[in-house]
Amino acid sequence: MKKRNLMIAVVLFVILAVCYLIIRTVNDRNEEAQEEQEAMEVQLLSLSADTIQGFSFLHEGTEYAFERNGDGDWIYPADENFPVDNDTVSSLLMDLEDVDYSRRLENVEDLSDYGLDEPSNVITVTDAQGTKYTITIGNMNGSTGDYYIYLDEDTDVVYTISSTIPLDFELELYDLVDAETFPSISADEIARIRIETAAEEENAENMENAESTENVQTQPYVLEIAAADAEESSESSEEETSAWEIVQDDAVQTADSDGVTSLLDHFGSMYYSSCVEYYATDLAAYGLEEPAYTIRIWTISGSDDTQSGDIVFYIGNMDENGEYYIREEGSNQVHTIGASSLEEVLSARAEDFLAG
Repeated sequence: MKKRNLMIAVVLFVILAVCYLIIRTVNDRNEEAQEEQEAMEVQLLSLSADTIQGFSFLHEGTEYAFERNGDGDWIYPADENFPVDNDTVSSLLMDLEDVDYSRRLENVEDLSDYGLDEPSNVITVTDAQGTKYTITIGNMNGSTGDYYIYLDEDTDVVYTISSTIPLDFELELYDLVDAETFPSISADEIARIRIETAAEEENAENMENAESTENVQTQPYVLEIAAADAEESSESSEEETSAWEIVQDDAVQTADSDGVTSLLDHFGSMYYSSCVEYYATDLAAYGLEEPAYTIRIWTISGSDDTQSGDIVFYIGNMDENGEYYIREEGSNQVHTIGASSLEEVLSARAEDFLAG
């Protein structure tokens, strides 16, 4: 019996040793193939980002073209007021400084074999000497992840390049906008906040009794929370006092400090998801002519807690992605912001913050 077990152990050891050798051989060959592939890459194009004077790309069949002005900044000639983000463009064009190909296919007869008869993108670049280069992008090779392209008008030769350029140039116009960012607001900078809901549904009983929701009366709701007066707090009884008060209908109630701080902390992590229009003239299209919500924040600065001003946000409709349209007072830019960022702020009610 012991001899049999020993034989089984020896056989298993041999099998495991063979499996190990097979796996190692396969891995070594894969590494060699990768090294050979890298060694085969040949430079196809090299353009210094600083010397490029113009470029264009396609998005859903529309060409977007950009060029440098006399100051060297990028502009969008179709709308010269469009604020182009120079840093984003510079980073994008750096992709063109070293364009390598791994395969070269000659005597190509049918561009449709590579998706080049109906290209996914056509990138054109003009250098300082006025020389124009065109990269036409087709399908992705499912095995390697590379993309098929041809250069300029030479459709007889197709190259494969890495996915960097094809993916980075999958752009929309507003991917290159120099957009405002959400203001930096920390909880300890806020002296007062006022959240206004334009209209709020009446209670459920009214809703059930109404023949139509159009007949249900609505009313606005306002929540205002302010920092308690420091002098009054120090002159009050020795009992622990709150740093915040709820101001509602000319009445002042003590607020739970932890609850208020938690609410205000949300503003420190908020950010705009995207800029949808840099100069909006039709605010009604976003529900911002008569916004559903208005948030006004009074801030303080300096060691003496001097009030430095207020920031106002108008919040309108939701877009198809479930994000709110938002605009800051004094700005013409309309942005989107994630609903999850605003949920607890917009749903806040006075009873949520009453001190126990």
